[in-house]
Parts: sequence; C-alpha cells; structure tokens
Amino acid sequence: MIRWLGPAVLYLAFTIAITYPLLQAFGSAFPHDAGDPVLNAWILWWSTRAMPYTTAWWNAPMFFPMSGAMALSELLVGLLPMTAPVQWLTGNPVAAYNAAFVLSFPLCAAAAAALAHEITSRRDVSMVAGLAFGFAPYRMEQLSHLQMLAYYWAPVALLALHRFVRTRRPAWIGLFAVAWLLQALSNGYALFHLSILLILWVVWFVRPLRAAAPIAIASVCAAIPLLPLLLVYRRVHEQLHLMRDINEIERFGADISGFLAAPRDLALWGSRLAEALPETAVFPGATILAAGVVGTALAARTRSLKGEWTVSTFATALAAAIVALAAAAVALSTIVVGPWSIGRLLSVTEFHKPFSIAVLAALVAAAQHPVVRRAWRQRSVLGFYLLATVAMYVLALGPAPTFLGRPVLYEPPYAWLMRLPGFDVLRVPARFAMLAVLCQSVVLAVMLARLAAGWRRVAMVAAVCAGLLADGWIRLPVATAAKAPPPWSDVAAVVEIPPGDVDVDFASIFRSMSHGRPIVNGYSGYAPPHYLPLVHAIRDGRFEALEELASLGPIGVSVDRSRPDAVVTAAALQAMPGVGAGLQTDGWTTFVLPIHARSPTRTGAALPVHSLRANRHNEDLNRLEDGRVVTAWGSGEEQRGGEEIVADLGAPHEIGAIVLGMGAFAFGHPRDLRIEMSSDGLAWREEWRGPTAVQTVRAALADPGVVPLTIVVQPVTARFVRLTQTAREAGIPWWVAELQIRAPAR
Repeated sequence: MIRWLGPAVLYLAFTIAITYPLLQAFGSAFPHDAGDPVLNAWILWWSTRAMPYTTAWWNAPMFFPMSGAMALSELLVGLLPMTAPVQWLTGNPVAAYNAAFVLSFPLCAAAAAALAHEITSRRDVSMVAGLAFGFAPYRMEQLSHLQMLAYYWAPVALLALHRFVRTRRPAWIGLFAVAWLLQALSNGYALFHLSILLILWVVWFVRPLRAAAPIAIASVCAAIPLLPLLLVYRRVHEQLHLMRDINEIERFGADISGFLAAPRDLALWGSRLAEALPETAVFPGATILAAGVVGTALAARTRSLKGEWTVSTFATALAAAIVALAAAAVALSTIVVGPWSIGRLLSVTEFHKPFSIAVLAALVAAAQHPVVRRAWRQRSVLGFYLLATVAMYVLALGPAPTFLGRPVLYEPPYAWLMRLPGFDVLRVPARFAMLAVLCQSVVLAVMLARLAAGWRRVAMVAAVCAGLLADGWIRLPVATAAKAPPPWSDVAAVVEIPPGDVDVDFASIFRSMSHGRPIVNGYSGYAPPHYLPLVHAIRDGRFEALEELASLGPIGVSVDRSRPDAVVTAAALQAMPGVGAGLQTDGWTTFVLPIHARSPTRTGAALPVHSLRANRHNEDLNRLEDGRVVTAWGSGEEQRGGEEIVADLGAPHEIGAIVLGMGAFAFGHPRDLRIEMSSDGLAWREEWRGPTAVQTVRAALADPGVVPLTIVVQPVTARFVRLTQTAREAGIPWWVAELQIRAPAR
C-alpha cells in the first residue's frame, strides 16, 4: 500500500487545492450553486429520516400533497454509506453533501488508477490515468450534479471484469456485481450508460460468448435490488403520464462543436473556448488532444499500423470507400448548390442523410484494415478502449447529432437505444461523455506504458501530469445556504411565496430540512400535474388556489419581507377568509390558511360529440376523443388569444359542464377561457368566462392522472359549444388531451 502513497497524496492535494473555497465553509455553503446541490442534499437527508424502499420514503415531503415524490428524481441510495454517517454525527445535511462531493474527486482518480494498473501493471502511468479521469474537464461541467461526480464504481466494475477473465476467480465476479449495483444506485444514468459499455466489453473480450454466463448471472443477481425501485418508478410515471419531450432530449445531446467548448469554471480554458448549453461542453482537455495527436503520429511511424491485406478485405474496403466518397460528395452538394433532384429517381434535400451513408460506409472500410482486424482477434486492450471512447462520445451526441446546430447524422446509435426501455426518459444524452472520459484515461495510460523506459518516459509522464492538472484546475464558486426558516407547527404543509421561482423553491427545499414540515414548493426532474397550474395561479394573484391545498389540512404560508412584492402578497393573503393578520418574525411574515372543505364537482353523463373543428391544427382533433390522456391537441405555439375549438353535438342537448382532460399537459391549461354556446352555429351566447388555473389545481388534486379540468355552467340547451382561449402565455401552447361535453348533474 505504501507504493500507492504518492498518487494518493497527489490526488488529495489537488482535491484540497480546487475545493479549498468549499472546505472553508464546509457546513454552511454548497459547491458551485444552491440549485441541484440543494435538491441532492435534501434527497440524502430524507433517506436518513425514512427507511429507503419503504412507502414513507417514496412519499417524500415535497410537492405536497403528492405521493411518490421521490420517483421524480435520482435516489442516490448508493451514496448513503458515505453521507449517512456524516448526517447522523453532525446533524448537518450540507456537511454530508459536501463530504460526498469532495471525496468524489480522489475516489474517481483512485478507481481509474486501479483500473489502469490492472491493465498496464505500471504505477506511474496508472497515476496519470487517475488524474485524467478524476479531474477531467468534463467532470467540472458536472459540479452541480453529485450523481455524475460519483462515478468511481464504474472503473472498479471494469477492473473486476479484467481480473475475472484473467484469473477466473469467483471473488472478482462478485466484486463486479457489487460495483455495478453501487454505481447504478449512485447514478441512475449509469444503470443504462454503464450497461452499454459493459456489453461492448463482454463482446470484445469474452469469446465464445457462452463463456460470459458467469458475468450475465452476476449482472442479473446485482439487478435484483434495483427491481423494487424500477417498479415504483414505472408505476408513478405511468400514473402521472410523465414523459420526456424528444426536443428536450435532442437539445441535451452534445453538439460536435462542444468538443471545443469548456466549462466556465475551468481556470485555464473557461473564458478562452466556446460556450455550450449546460452539460454539453465535452472538451477533453488540451493534454488529451495533444496526446492523441502525438500517439497517432508515433504509431504511424511504427509497424503497429501495418499489416497484410487479403483480397476480400481489400475489395470490401475499396468498395466501401468509394461509396463513402460518393455519399460525402452528395452531402456536400446540398451545401454548395442546395437541394436537387433527378426527376423521380433521386431527390437530395438534406445534408445529414447522405452524410450518414458516407460515415457508415467509411466505418465498414475502416473495419477491414488489418490493424482493426488484428486488434479484434487479439482482444487488444488499447483497441477496445480506443473504440469505446469513440463509441461513448458518439452516443453523447444524442438522437440528432449536430454541428453548430446543423444536423449531421440520421438515425445515429443513440436513436437506436431510445427504442429500448428507459432510454426514452433520460434527458441528457451528453452524459455518456463521462464514460468516454474514463475510456480515454485508460487509452492514455496504455500509450504511455508503451514508451521505452528511461528519462524520456519520466519526462513525458511529468509533462502529461502537469498538463492534466492545468486542464482540470477550476475556480470553484460556493453558494451560501439559505437563511433559516420561521418556526412551524400544526400545519399540514408549508408554502413559500411565490412557488415556481427557482430561487424560492430551492431555498424552500433547504429550509424544510430545518422545520421538518412537508412543503408545497419543489424542484425535481419532473413536476406533478398540480404544481405548474398552482404556480400560474399565484403569479396571477389567484391565491384562492391555496385553498385547494387547505382541503387536506392547514397550510402555512411564508412571505419573505425582503422581496419587492412582499407587501402586496401579504395584503392579498390577509384578505382571504379565515386567515387574518400575519405573524412577523425574523424577516418573515407568516400566515396559516385554515382547513377549507372542498365539495366535489358533480356533472351528468357525457354527451355524444358529432364533430370537432379548430382554428389551429385541425388535423390533431381526433386526439381529443381517443380515450388517451397521453395524446393531446395543441395550439402549436404559445397562447396568444383567439385559439378556439368548436364541438358540434349533432342535435340540441341540455349542457351542464365542459370537461377538459389535461393529463400530463396540465401545464398547458387555457390561461383564460371563454365558453359560448349556440343552437345554429351562427348566434352565440357566452355562458362562462375566466381563468382556469384554480380549477386545474383542483382537478389535478382530485385526479392527478386524468386532471379533469371541469367548468360547470348553468344548464342550457344547445348544439354547438365554442371554447376560446383569450389570454397570452409566453412559451406554452394551449393543450387539451380529452374533451367531453356533459349533461347537468341530476
């Protein structure tokens, strides 16, 4: 163990250097920002208050009155062995979080070094691999995401597989199973991303494939503890119809230009390279790029890239190369001359489709090269990790790869993965880059190990270490934790005004760890259906929406008197029935909304709808009658006023209510709705008009799966019903999943 003291000291020293601002405020500040770190600290804190896997644990006290709130985000169970003791000993969730944050750097470095040592048997180059992974620029892109920093079990899993294949000792397959499980429990993305890398590893190194049976059995056994978690995830997501928008997934794929985009906090590169969307800056570092160039040049001068071609492989490579060049020329023509066609025989309108053919053909040609074929036959470690690096970066591009925003590939590998369960709900494909960083760290170690022993290798290792330290050096900002909350007791939940303000929501989450009451506020990977309508209602001054929550018990309301709207907000709350004057304490004004009985909304039977028409996206109106709240008609653009739907009942009927099934689209409720009715479709009479946010909150609380937004009108006989959205809402269309015209209640 003494021989590893040097690398360990280096890793710890560099960790202390880059996290020193945080170490000075270890129990009172968060690294980087007070956003996602607060949420993750809260998740870890809650897992020390309720036993993981239990119903009480799943029903975490956020987004009151939602059940299953833990299923909206990462669970971080794999980090509890590290954070729970700190939480119990100190009672400080900030210190517990920061312990996991700081230790993630030396742990990732040590794990990568151990993997590299297993492959190279050299401590010097293994130390380099540890630096390359533990302090990589891409890790500095993830400073707000503890789950992404805690990637130290992935190298251990790979190490165990290498050792098992070499020794066939069962203990190593056991270590693999434990490491894979802990990585999946620490980072939900790793359950999917690391599994892809491991499958590629097995295909490359284990032949025949039936020899992989012990690995498969160990993987199945390791997955058993995950099943209860995955089943609850699926149940909650299916009940609430939670989905990821494909546009959002595409947006969080790395643009190819992102390889020259650096995280802003990098001291050397942050202000010198391009910027990218959050999480999509995948700059590998100048040292890695330089090592790649030098390594390629040196390899080209040796016999390692030479080999004998066979007639068949040469012919295949030549044919594929010709196809690649032709397809590339066609793709470039769309840039030079624009879209073109040859009658009905050939039509070329986009760059990325023919270019995809060119890339595929080029890969086929490259696969025929004697070096590639020899690497496959010999199960080359360098060959695998080099190809795996490329594969992980390609997957990081997401389902619609772009260069400077322009599509470059059609149906790339990530699009294939999205057809598998689970991948369609992962928001950030770019996170595959973390495994690319791990693989390139191994490649770097193997390349350095091939240098001849002597002062040149010592100098090269020293230079690379210095370069890696320079590339990974950061200016770590810290964010002071939110101020203390007012005291609370005898309330069902607490809401801080205004909900939906990111700063308020994160501060509310943090303060809930002090007052211990459930909170109405929240922030997570998803929001429950009642939350955004509640946010819109409070924003528009409709504080009666809080009475919908008070039907479940008294609601405590906190108003921060330092906010510019505090006086107006306090006056509105004080005017609510049964509330009275607020209590002022330590910069807060607090109110208690008494229990507010909520009477059920009663309607009659659904009336048959003969036809529907709309002045926006008429072609999608069939979705309003397909019986599924996961499909919806949308106005197609932000709500601007004037969007309308007309229902024809075919004959006059007595009408008593309109029900808009909102489902997962509750955030797109009509901001202001006018309901008119007519017997002939010519003369219209207004029967109801007003905002619908409060009614949407009521509907979401009553039935969070369907969210039946119900507008009861005075009974009237009519054939036609016209719904017109009359307000404006930036960025959010009007959505309706199901439409029912109902008779009056009897």
